[in-house]
Amino acid sequence: MRIRTLILTLMISLLLVPFALAQEDTAYELPALQAGDSVDTSFQDNITTHLYAFHGSAGDSISITMTQDDPALDPFLILLDAEGAVIAYDDDSGSEVFSAALTADLDIDGAYFVLATSFNFVDGAEVETDDELIYTLTIDGMTTPADVDDADSVTVEFATLALGEATEGESTDDTPAAFFTFEGAEGDSIVISLQDADFFTVLHVFNPDGERIAVDPSLVEIELEDDGIYLILATDPFFYEAIDEGGFFEGGVFILVIE
Repeated sequence: MRIRTLILTLMISLLLVPFALAQEDTAYELPALQAGDSVDTSFQDNITTHLYAFHGSAGDSISITMTQDDPALDPFLILLDAEGAVIAYDDDSGSEVFSAALTADLDIDGAYFVLATSFNFVDGAEVETDDELIYTLTIDGMTTPADVDDADSVTVEFATLALGEATEGESTDDTPAAFFTFEGAEGDSIVISLQDADFFTVLHVFNPDGERIAVDPSLVEIELEDDGIYLILATDPFFYEAIDEGGFFEGGVFILVIE
């Protein structure tokens, strides 16, 4: 009996190893936007979403705008904290037609992310553009907390996946954006999948520069072009509506696998 129990225990332990290993953390780093910054850039080909970061302090009143040069671009902004909570989002509140503008009061000191995209691209329904879609992002109102060592960069640690590993994740009302990282090298062929979810999902992958290089409801197959740390965002297609009463967000538990 003891031998059978020992064998069963070993088998269960081996099955759980990939999930246990996946809980180690790795830092994802982006340049820190500063109060008053204005960024002129564009979407082109399969890069149709950018991720920005900044340091903020409790009590800051943030304002962010995204204005397009091309009427084919319908700007869409989402403000997130480092835990994956949606602080605010906007589609068409800007001063120009279809431009985006949002304001928010920050409750805590910490790192924050800005997802700059288009209404057409945010959920992955459209993943490419034939044109160069130019836009300007402006941000103001934030202050860097006194305990931040490097005000010029934002570094956040997230649970890490290595090849052959899997982990359980969850997209909730409070933190709809589930973040993970993996380390990649130029030329690597990577397959990332969302499995066993009981809700509609979407999988976003960002390169070390904050460019979204892949998006799909549940399966991403990519060849990496850069060495570095990549960021995975696993969530519901309407994750930004988690702050809306009666929105389309559902969320739930899933298994994330990288091969």
